[in-house]
Amino acid sequence: MMKYVLGMLLIVLLAGCSGGNASEPEEPFYGIRGTVVEEDEQRVLVVSNEKLGREDMENPRYNAAWLSGIHRKVEVGQQVEVAFDGGVNDSYPLQAQGKSVKQIQDEQPEGAALSREEAVRQALQQAENLITPTVLEVEYLERSSEWRILIYENASISENSEVEVRVQEEANG
Repeated sequence: MMKYVLGMLLIVLLAGCSGGNASEPEEPFYGIRGTVVEEDEQRVLVVSNEKLGREDMENPRYNAAWLSGIHRKVEVGQQVEVAFDGGVNDSYPLQAQGKSVKQIQDEQPEGAALSREEAVRQALQQAENLITPTVLEVEYLERSSEWRILIYENASISENSEVEVRVQEEANG
């Protein structure tokens, strides 16, 4: 009987030590999640909806980063998650090398001809004078067949730092 109990205990201990299904703790994400709002030949500007500083600030800033090494993998208007590769320059916006890019896909609203990405791209073109814009809200208005995009201007110190842009759907012909 004692051999049986010891044998069962040994089997349980060995099974517990095998680590076959043990999940590793997830590494913390070191990067930025947001919308690509600008691009040049070498880098892209990604701005998130994550506020910097206190929530109660009258004129908050949103996390933003110029990322090199990924400009051929993304387009203005796309929502992305980009991991940093190495150190980060603390300027505003941050400057860093992008390591990996994951595109965040949105479902296209029923009745919409444009994708969210294309609507945001057009809104950013209409609001081209904004510096470091944050896309706060994107909404498709089915009744009027248009997109409503709320953009926050990070460089502004005035109370009117939000701009609403409407993007009209193309007429089906």
